[in-house]
Amino acid sequence: MIIQKQLTGDVWLVENGENIKTLSAQCTFSLSYKKAGIDVIDLQGRQYFIPLVRVQATQVLPAAEVKFTGDLFDLWDLLVSNFFNELHIVSSSTGVGAVITAVGAGTYNILDTDQLIYATANNTMVLPLTAIRKRFTVFANAFTTEVEPQVGDDIIGQSSIILAPYSSATFICLFLNTWLIE
Repeated sequence: MIIQKQLTGDVWLVENGENIKTLSAQCTFSLSYKKAGIDVIDLQGRQYFIPLVRVQATQVLPAAEVKFTGDLFDLWDLLVSNFFNELHIVSSSTGVGAVITAVGAGTYNILDTDQLIYATANNTMVLPLTAIRKRFTVFANAFTTEVEPQVGDDIIGQSSIILAPYSSATFICLFLNTWLIE
């Protein structure tokens, strides 16, 4: 795969000469140690995973392609500095109507309208009470994030889940008082 920044600012993921994915330069992304790659989410909520083992080269047009031989942190630094405008704050702390909600330090009560919640500091996030069949994806970014349900609810038999830095999880409300991690 070649990660290619177009003159328009869009980022193309190219394989065998074909554009397989177009991403806006305005994205949020997180390292995924478990999957050995980078999760990218654009402003429209579209998600894509870039596996480290498939990245062969990078290119910022009109410059020539450059072979990539680094590790996951090298790829992260390259994407931050040359390809994406990483979004840290996309909406107010209330998150109303936001696709990506940025959350700072302290406790944040996730709203039914939130979809993607992105930590900008160490914090605690509380899942909503009336969210049956809804899903919420929480990205810890470079911070430790605790996700907990409302009093009386549980997440697959646990009172809370701690997301390590550069990890994420999707929480789905199966039915009242019961959450699943996807």
